[in-house]
Amino acid sequence: MDLPAAIAEAEPAILSLIDEDKRSSVHFCGVDATNGESLKAALKDAEGPVCITTEGLLMYFTDSEVGALCDNIRMILKERGGCWLTADPEAGIQYILTMQPIAGDRFMEIMMKSKTAAEDKSDVNVGGNSLNVSPMGDVALNMKNAMMFLARHGLKAERMILSEHMPEINSLDKINPEQAQAIKQNMQKCAYWKITAMDTETAVDTADLKSEDFDMQASVTGDTLILSLKGRVDTLTAPNLLALFERVKAEHAFSDVLIDCGDLEYISSAGLRVLLIMQKSCPNGVKLSGINQVVREILEQTGFDAILDIAE
Repeated sequence: MDLPAAIAEAEPAILSLIDEDKRSSVHFCGVDATNGESLKAALKDAEGPVCITTEGLLMYFTDSEVGALCDNIRMILKERGGCWLTADPEAGIQYILTMQPIAGDRFMEIMMKSKTAAEDKSDVNVGGNSLNVSPMGDVALNMKNAMMFLARHGLKAERMILSEHMPEINSLDKINPEQAQAIKQNMQKCAYWKITAMDTETAVDTADLKSEDFDMQASVTGDTLILSLKGRVDTLTAPNLLALFERVKAEHAFSDVLIDCGDLEYISSAGLRVLLIMQKSCPNGVKLSGINQVVREILEQTGFDAILDIAE
């Protein structure tokens, strides 16, 4: 599945690599990966679990587009079973760890030229979405944030280390043994992601806890409580958030809380105390995403930025 123009170029090349008696089992279909109906239509004749793969797709997607893709893939996996295998989240890391032993001191120059060339052909910041694990800064934190992004869309990932699944690569014979060995060692740090749908999502009724200035949505997926907050969490509304948390905690077992703060306008000390109660009650703590500058400054001024896990 790909864009029709890409299929027109790739189909003859791919079919030429396949034994003639097996070509009838290969089918091509044009799709829009952000359109769920498009993907379902492409799979209408398929039976059983599916294995979805993507390569080089995610780096050109915005957050909203990659979010739509995740929702569509989860829909397919929930209906059919199977998994999504992709190297895309760690593609930047793999590129660096592969190119450094070969290019040496020229590596950074080559990498920046490659990025510029890609962005010249795109209308987005290449590799800038939340599912891309940036090799810059705190890689462990970037990876955790990407996992959080998946969780908000009902998906979970298992990292499959490349070196444990690599066949013999003939092209490594064309470089010197030291470079080849360095690349093989670096592949112990890189992984494909095997992504599957989380357990059935359970929506939580919050109608009695909403107000004119505060709204929230809640669901439990697997062992994660997912909250979406809108408006103000202050002295008047913080008790409602706490009541919701205690209600869900009494009815469901979960180990962490993911809070989408994209529509959260303000949080007071009363709201922060509720977050602290959540943090102390959950083995894996509380993770916030989408916070605005006002909320970020409040967290920093109170020291909560050091207590809670905050996605950049």
